[in-house]
Amino acid sequence: MPCNFSKGAGVEIIYRKLLQVRSCIIVAGVLVGGLFSSWVSAQNGLPGYLVGPEDILEISVWREESLQREVLVRPDGRISFPLVGDLQVAGSTPGEIQSKLSARLKKFIPDPVVTVVVTKVGGYKIYIIGQVKQSGQYAVGRYLDVVQALALAGGLTPY
Repeated sequence: MPCNFSKGAGVEIIYRKLLQVRSCIIVAGVLVGGLFSSWVSAQNGLPGYLVGPEDILEISVWREESLQREVLVRPDGRISFPLVGDLQVAGSTPGEIQSKLSARLKKFIPDPVVTVVVTKVGGYKIYIIGQVKQSGQYAVGRYLDVVQALALAGGLTPY
């Protein structure tokens, strides 16, 4: 049975299908990589959240009312806290920040009990480019996987 497509149209259809398959393979590879990374993190007991710029932390020192406050993580990744001064916190877990604050406060308070809670996540910005409907910068308040990011960008373009 003869083919009704001209030679150029057939090549164009095959090219489009190859682009779709390539996009699916790339997305699948990124998803598998992300899942593997999450699995490795879970196996190693690594922390799930690292503090970043624009996050808001609630810091309190037990029995020290003057040392209870909300602080904003500055764009340089530091916070300012009484008796401690400036402290680099971006890239640290809340537990690591507690330890850093306790170590510095020991000079002034015997055995300080410090609590650090992330009350607002403000620093996650992602950039989506490529064959999506709405590429650009997106501010998100939590971790996104690739499929969620693609959905945020309106999905893949048809071609």
